[in-house]
Amino acid sequence: MKKNDLLCLMLRSALWSTPLKFQKMPSEAYRALMNTAEKQTVTGLFCHTLIANNVKLIKYDAVESLAQLQHIEERNKQVNKALVDLCTLLNRHDIKFIVVKGQTLASLYPTPTARIPGDIDFYCDAENFDKAKKVIEESWNVSFKYDAKDVKQHMSFEYDGIDFEQHLMLCNFSSPSIQKLFDQYINDANTVYATVEGTAVPTLEPTINVLYTFLHLYRHLIELGCSLRQFCDLAILLHHFKNQIDRPKLSLMLKQIQHEKAFCAIGTILVDCLGLPEDEFPFELTKTHRSYKEELLKIIFTRGNFGKYGRKHAVRSGIGYYMETFALKIRHQVRFFRLAPKENLATLTRGLPQKIFEAIKRH
Repeated sequence: MKKNDLLCLMLRSALWSTPLKFQKMPSEAYRALMNTAEKQTVTGLFCHTLIANNVKLIKYDAVESLAQLQHIEERNKQVNKALVDLCTLLNRHDIKFIVVKGQTLASLYPTPTARIPGDIDFYCDAENFDKAKKVIEESWNVSFKYDAKDVKQHMSFEYDGIDFEQHLMLCNFSSPSIQKLFDQYINDANTVYATVEGTAVPTLEPTINVLYTFLHLYRHLIELGCSLRQFCDLAILLHHFKNQIDRPKLSLMLKQIQHEKAFCAIGTILVDCLGLPEDEFPFELTKTHRSYKEELLKIIFTRGNFGKYGRKHAVRSGIGYYMETFALKIRHQVRFFRLAPKENLATLTRGLPQKIFEAIKRH
């Protein structure tokens, strides 16, 4: 079995608690898979699968797996504590907010502590954004950071060793009409609660959560790349809320923003590679949808987590990096144009030219 296929098989075991059909792994195979798992931000799921299935490893590999899993579990505890602190603080001051991605999705996994945590993303509407910022600054004595080009979308800060992003916009589209529709979806969404360390964490209702989680994944994927962790998140979300997702509503929203083909192309990876039951994916998958799968997988395994790998120039290393980045974005936008035509056209004619102009000004 090919390395990438074997990693997907092991992720299936982690996601759906299904047993592996092999009992040992040679060190050479372990090293290759660990390297790929790191690039795909799924090291914890990989190590958990090995341990849960009692796969025999040489001593050094077994010790490394245990150490990796323990480190990820500890990091999850730290991030969970910071998230609980945020909820406690903002609730105390009656500030409305929602938390997206991250630990709210980890809580849906069979083993939440096996998912590698990232930063904490939370959203406040215009009425609550400045109030939340002021309360956090004064209570936690932190400094907010932002890029001038991103200030309308989010600001960041660090608290207790954990990175936070406070969002005023959850997605930034090149198409103004799509932006207006998406922002309305978010503002109209009901709040539901995930449970993290016994604390109720406000988040998006299932149907809107699926839409947002997909859009975040897809936009990173066709810009520079993203890792299998994001695909695992979407698969778990669809599985956990399979009976609560409003399929007609989701279909309507995807058609309104012209992303229905993109959603189904991503669905082929969830079903064919990660083992999501096909009846739990909201829509029928066709040969046309599957015709994009191999090229999308090539981006995933070549570029890795947020497109950090498979590059000639180091991330943010200078003009060479930005030129390479723009070339990649244009190639992906053109190749996958039909998956989201309205937004791709706006990106090619508005978004990318504006970013090129900004990059030239900075350098």
